[in-house]
Amino acid sequence: MSDFEKDQFIYELQRSFRELQRRHGLLEFRLQQLEVRINRIAERTGIGEECTARKVAGLTDAQLRDWISVAEEHMSQSPRRN
Repeated sequence: MSDFEKDQFIYELQRSFRELQRRHGLLEFRLQQLEVRINRIAERTGIGEECTARKVAGLTDAQLRDWISVAEEHMSQSPRRN
């Protein structure tokens, strides 16, 4: 492998690494948004303690998404608390 090929390979690795860092940052941001959304739903619906208890109980991601859907549905059907 020539020096040019090595440099090119290293450049591509660095570029790929930067792209992975960027995607990881986006995923972290989306997870933070989801956490904020869950907290708001819990506060507005009054299910904060139950939601925390279920989280501690170890829900899977699918179960957590189902729980969020149920909470959002409940929130849309009940009057908003201010």
